[in-house]
Amino acid sequence: MANYGKLIVQAVAAQSAYPVPDALVLVREATDNGMRLIASLRTDEDGLTDPLEIEAPPESQSLSPGLGKAYTAVNIEVQADGFMTDVKQNAQIYSGVTSLQIVNLIPLPDSDRMRYPSIMENVTESSPPEL
Repeated sequence: MANYGKLIVQAVAAQSAYPVPDALVLVREATDNGMRLIASLRTDEDGLTDPLEIEAPPESQSLSPGLGKAYTAVNIEVQADGFMTDVKQNAQIYSGVTSLQIVNLIPLPDSDRMRYPSIMENVTESSPPEL
């Protein structure tokens, strides 16, 4: 019987202040022949993917040392228009556990895709208020 853990990826910007919708999330696993694509997902309006089930070693392997690797390691690549691509390597997936991997994307310097709200955007010069 196979054991599975779950992975949810959340793409955000501005130190988690803003979700990044419609980001492409690629999940890969290392094999003897190189990296194998497990899934290609998209984030929703909250920057979240649907939970992805990933086969993992049995939970019992994590209870005693020397029984082998107790998790499946995956690489997570997140791409979004207007942002630098980010790759998280060796994210650990444990059987029976849902893991949340938050990926903080950095806007590209010349991008108008994502503008962060600023109080200064609404300030206009005017005469000082009368008190």
